[in-house]
Amino acid sequence: MFSYHPIDTPFGNFGAFGDVVSIWQQKCSGERLPAWQDFSVADFHGWQTYMARSEANKARNDLRFKFFGDGAVALQGEDFTGSSFAEALPIAYERIYKAHIEQMLAGAVIATAKTPAAGNTVKQYFLQILHLPLASDGGTVDQVLHLLRRYEETEV
Repeated sequence: MFSYHPIDTPFGNFGAFGDVVSIWQQKCSGERLPAWQDFSVADFHGWQTYMARSEANKARNDLRFKFFGDGAVALQGEDFTGSSFAEALPIAYERIYKAHIEQMLAGAVIATAKTPAAGNTVKQYFLQILHLPLASDGGTVDQVLHLLRRYEETEV
């Protein structure tokens, strides 16, 4: 489900997310990863409501959402603020997200995915997801910035 990319992958390879990846890469310094504090709201112009941020638990096998933007809620169908992946999506956590989270927290990679939206009941559509690692100390991934967008199956 997820694809993993080195952090220096050209931002143009990320399609609609390219502008955000470019800003994130500019905040990197060599091998140093950016921290959440390195960004301002203006850095994410147009994306703010489609963002979420999560923090790693002590066991480093789950992430708890610190915020889940209104646009992300509308796309996902639920507000996961305050919930962990294991709490919000227990079956998907065991099948998919546990290994994905461990991969994200193990090293500096950018993750992307295209997946059916979980909470949508009217018309099936897909979500394109971007996960960017954040490190409070510049090295150890302890947070993830999530961006979501609606992706039509016919989109090239």
